Order: sequence, then structure tokens, then C-alpha cells
Amino acid sequence: MDIDAFVAAHRPVWDRLDYLVQNRSSLTGAEVDELVDLYQRVSTHLSIMRSSSNDPVLAGRLSALVARARSAVTGAHTPAWRELVRFFTVTFPVVAYRARWWWLASSAAFLVVAFVMGAWVANNPGVQAAIASPEEITQLVEEDFADYYSENPAASFASRVWLNNAYVSALMIAYSVLLGLPIPYALYANAENVAVSGGLMASRDKLDIFFGLIMPHGLLELTAVFLAAAVGMRLGWTVVDPGPRKRVEALAEQGRAVMSVALGLVVVLFASGLIEAFVTPSGLPTWARVGIGVLAEVVFLTYVIVFGRRALAQNETGDLERAPDVAPSA
Repeated sequence: MDIDAFVAAHRPVWDRLDYLVQNRSSLTGAEVDELVDLYQRVSTHLSIMRSSSNDPVLAGRLSALVARARSAVTGAHTPAWRELVRFFTVTFPVVAYRARWWWLASSAAFLVVAFVMGAWVANNPGVQAAIASPEEITQLVEEDFADYYSENPAASFASRVWLNNAYVSALMIAYSVLLGLPIPYALYANAENVAVSGGLMASRDKLDIFFGLIMPHGLLELTAVFLAAAVGMRLGWTVVDPGPRKRVEALAEQGRAVMSVALGLVVVLFASGLIEAFVTPSGLPTWARVGIGVLAEVVFLTYVIVFGRRALAQNETGDLERAPDVAPSA
């Protein structure tokens, strides 16, 4: 191969690519497309040169140019704020929306178990006696249940609640590696805890206090836990029924999508923790505290339904691998 002729023929392309790489932060859409095209062409030039010539200087120059162009093409991304907006308007809500039937089933099963078991505890003195002594029940009903929400400074209490709930939700998702089989038991254990507390409060005619304290934060908190359980079980079920895709591909796609739920729930549970720390023990009337909890729940569900349905209609899955191709930008 005539190196001089090769260089003369392709130098303008190399110089243009070098210019685009150096100015990648201010490229227009057409220039970004040109950058990608020239990167592919110069990569081909490098391959041809290596197979037909032993010129180390030229090989080194083209290698460096191709490496910088590759970094500009594959390493560049849209501004962080745009990626954050996409996460909360597409990725998180569409994964939650796609898991809606698992989510609804988890919620319904939990509530049925909690109410049935709570009624059983409330109406059976023998069951109450097996749980605690009359004195201990009185202590719980009259003082401990309400004091739990106000015995610590609000800020530290919010942090503790947030971390605990985030841990529970992450654990639900982590159980997916065991096909999601432990998740129903974990939900049952939480339903049992709620049922025992509610049943004991109801046995002493304190059910209004129970719901007045648990509903402000509990609606959003439990909804988040149910969502974590839903995506965890859905991921586990993908092992059993991957659909038309290969099992490995289906698991990879669903697994990446589920991780977005784990990240999104950090924010949801942070909001729940703030409500539990600052609203639940506040001096606001019960109707106002419960109203705040209901409002937070409605806002969250509306957000998931509106943004999730729209993203699903656009064939989004929440899989990060299927995010739109991004290009260098300011």
C-alpha cells in the first residue's frame, strides 16, 4: 500500500474527526451524527493500515484519534439533570406500572391477612393473653404505641425510619434471587405485626388512635413495600416463565429494571419517613394528619399511573440497556 497516497486521500477525514472530538461539547445534532460516522470510517482506516503497513507513527496517530473518538461517542452522555428527569418520568414509573398486577395482588393479600388476623386478635381474649399480659397490653395501648412516634427527635427518627424501610424494601427485591419465594412470607410477617398491634388497640376501643397514627405515613410506606415485593416476585417468576425471550436475556432485562425501582423507592420512603417523623406525632387534628397521608398516596399512585402508562405506550420497559442512544452535549 502506498502510505503517502493513503494519507493524502484520508487526511481531511482525520482532521475533521479530530476537530469534532475537540469540540464535542458544542456540537449540533448533525455534527454529532457526523462524528459517529467519521469514527466508524477512521476505525476502518486504522484496520486497513495495520494489515497493510508497518508505519508505527501513523498507526499511533490513528489509534489515538480512534480512542479519543470512541470516548466521545460512547463515554459522552446527556446532562445529569436530563438523565435524572428521565429516570423519574420514564424508568421508575414504567417499571412500577408494568408490575401493577403483582403490586395489586400483594397489596390485597396483605390487607386481607391483616384485617382478618386483626379481627381475630381483637375478639379473642385467649389470643390476647397468649400475646401479652393484661398489664403489658394496657401499657402498649395507653402509652407505648403513641410514644413510639414522639420519643425521639424528629430528624433522627426520620433517618432511622427511612433506613429501616429502605432495608425492608431492598430485602424484598433481593429475595428475587430465590425465585421470590420468601417474599410472601415476609409480607405475611409484616401483616401479622400490623394485625397484632391493631387487634390489641381495637380490643381496648383505641382503633381510632391506631388508624390516626398509622395512616399518615403507613399508606405511602406500605405501598412502597408492596411495590418492592411485586417487582421482586415478578423477577422471580421470570425464571419460571421468561416468555418468548431467552431466559438469560429476560432475567437481565427484568433485573436491570428492578434495580431502578430500588433506587426510586429510596425517594418514596424518604418522603414516608418525613411524614412519620414530622406529621404523625404532630399536634395537627387527626383528620389533617390522615389527609396528608392520603394526599401523598394519591399523588404517588397518580404519578405512577400517568407517567407509567405513557412510557409503556412508547414501548419503554425501564431497562437501562434500552435507554435512548445519547450523544455528546453541553
